[in-house]
This record gives sequence, C-alpha cells and structure tokens, in this order.
Amino acid sequence: NFRGPPGFLNGVATVVLDGAESETYLFRNGSTVHESIAEFGGTCWPSRRSLYMARSDDGNYGYLNQQMMWWIKPELGSATAFEDGYSVSQKYDNWNTLTQIVDGDGNIVTVSADGFPDDIFEGYYSIDNHVYYRFDGRQAFDKEFTETGPFHEGLAWVKQDTLYGYIDKSGAYVVQPQYMQASDFNNGRAFVANENGDVLILENDGTEAANLGNIEISSSTHMGSIIARQSLLVGYGIMGNSGEWLLAPDIRINKIEWEEPDHYILYAGDKIGMYFPEHNVKINPSYDDIELIDAGVAIVQKGDKYGLIDTETGETIL
Repeated sequence: NFRGPPGFLNGVATVVLDGAESETYLFRNGSTVHESIAEFGGTCWPSRRSLYMARSDDGNYGYLNQQMMWWIKPELGSATAFEDGYSVSQKYDNWNTLTQIVDGDGNIVTVSADGFPDDIFEGYYSIDNHVYYRFDGRQAFDKEFTETGPFHEGLAWVKQDTLYGYIDKSGAYVVQPQYMQASDFNNGRAFVANENGDVLILENDGTEAANLGNIEISSSTHMGSIIARQSLLVGYGIMGNSGEWLLAPDIRINKIEWEEPDHYILYAGDKIGMYFPEHNVKINPSYDDIELIDAGVAIVQKGDKYGLIDTETGETIL
C-alpha cells in the first residue's frame, strides 16, 4: 500500500503511502509514524543518530526518536540532517531571518547572521567562507580569510589571497599559507599541492611526509582516503593517506563521490558502483542502480533484474 521500493536504514524506511502526497516513515513491523505528525521535511532520511525529521501541525520542524517521541521539540523553521553532531535551520520572524543551530544534545542556539553557515564541524562554522564563528554565535577570532574550510582534528585549511595554509581553533597558523591546494586533515594527515603541482602528504605539525608527484586530488578526505587520479587520460581512484592506492585508477571510472557515512559512489558512464574503504570492498560500477537497504547490504539493479551484495565482503547474496 505504498509507492516506490523502500530502503531501510536504522530499521526505518521512507515511503509514500498510497493516496498520500507526503512521505512517512515505515518500520520493520509494518507500522507507520503516528498521525499527530503533519508532514515530514527535507529528504526525510533518518540521521546518523537515528533521529527523524518531522513537521508539526503549526508548521515548525523538530526531530523524533525511534520511539516516535519528540527528541527536539518542533521549534525550528526547517530541518536538515545532522553533520558532525550539528543541524542548521533558518526561521523567519517579522521579516528577519534567524539562523538556528542544534547540537547533538538537542540544545538550540539562535544567532543573527548575514548568511547561512557554510560548514559546522567541531563546533565552528563560517559565514560566506570568510569569518569563523563558534556554536554559540560568537565570532571565534578576529581574522578574515579569502576562503575557509571546516575544522577536522582541530585544524582547518584557509586560503589567504591565492595560497592555502592551516590554522588551529585559536586562529593561529600551524602551517603558513604556501600551497596551491589543500585537503582536510584525516587520521593525522592531509594532502597539499605545491607551486610545482606536486602533491605532498602533510603531517599535522606541518612536516611534509612524502612527495607523491604530479597527481590530481580532491579537497576532502574521508576515513583516511582521498579521491585522486594521475592524469586526465587515466580514470579516478582512491588513495590512502600513506600514499598507497586503495582503489587503483580505472580508466572506466569518470567520477567518484563520497556518501556518508562510510562509502564512495563510483561512476562509469551511466553505470554505478560503490567502494567501502573500511573493508576494502569494491562493487564494480556495472549496475544501472545501487542502493544501501540496510547495514552491510546493497541492492543492485541490471535492467529489470535485482540482486543483493554484502558490502563488508563483496560477495553476492542474491
């Protein structure tokens, strides 16, 4: 009695009931969320804390726990998935836009801001990629940058004019601006590119640990890995932060994207696959569609046929 095949995550799937316009949550026992919730907002996908976004009858948003009780009361103007323990929304009050930030304990801080926070990581965010603020809305330190990145492991990359460096949470430079490109720190290391185009592995004290030569990298690291390729003539691969190829460049792979919480999406033309760095498991990009339906299981599609793959071993289940 619902439209579309459900994908289960944390024991809950998002479905549209037959005859309904908005989405609702479906539980493993076949029950749906109670009727006191008017509508579900955003993508309606459960967050990593097993919280579910919902809108109340008065039009405000909040979060439900797995018992379908309000964990965060519906006092938000909108709702987004939690990133690094924070959610951001905006609310309109007498023609003024108020930015609301929710932390992992359900505390709501309302701040007046000229723009929407770019990233909130480790309790810090920036507005329009120039100035850093703390979670409580206070400016973190009296410095402005050409461009800012999110804090990871206590450090953030910043761009001053045309060069990149790294700062700590006091705003002090740990690495002076000197690089042409910089990634986030992950597992104590980051990737940077110098003026010659060589990619270097950087330790969190600024020591250059290795020179990987002239390769192309992305700006974000995930689980100690980064998207990279050796040249325009070679497809993309995934490199570990010791400089080893976790997934060798494949000329067929024309794009790779990270998807929270734990895997990469591989694209080869109109075909799709996945890579899980924690288990070093690759699902070849040979499918028309692929989706995680529960922890450790992916559903794959070729034409009008479906199958199941174990994402921890790569073995075909069905």
